[in-house]
Amino acid sequence: MNKIDQIELFMQRNDIGMMALSEVDTPEGHPFPYIEGHSVFFQPAKKVRIAMYVKNHIKCELLNYPGSIPCVVIETKQMTIASLYNDFSVEKERVPETQRLERLTEFLTWFSRIAK
Repeated sequence: MNKIDQIELFMQRNDIGMMALSEVDTPEGHPFPYIEGHSVFFQPAKKVRIAMYVKNHIKCELLNYPGSIPCVVIETKQMTIASLYNDFSVEKERVPETQRLERLTEFLTWFSRIAK
């Protein structure tokens, strides 16, 4: 059984409505694995680092984060959900801790303004 089959089985057995996956590292233009009854959301990039699977019956919208940190931000009528990946390196160049902290602070500031 491959990883996506294990994830799908786990989501079905536990009736999980939303699940974010990090370090998916899917190249731009490649399809994401299908999970029955779910839609997949991600921010287009050269290499997608994070994706979120959401049950089809949950009405939601993908929000666009204008910053540089890889993330998925989903909004429903009741709440805003975010999952992010604060890279240790970008294109094989190490990201200094101060820059990672700045990117995270920038994201949290943005999120605090738009979250329900």
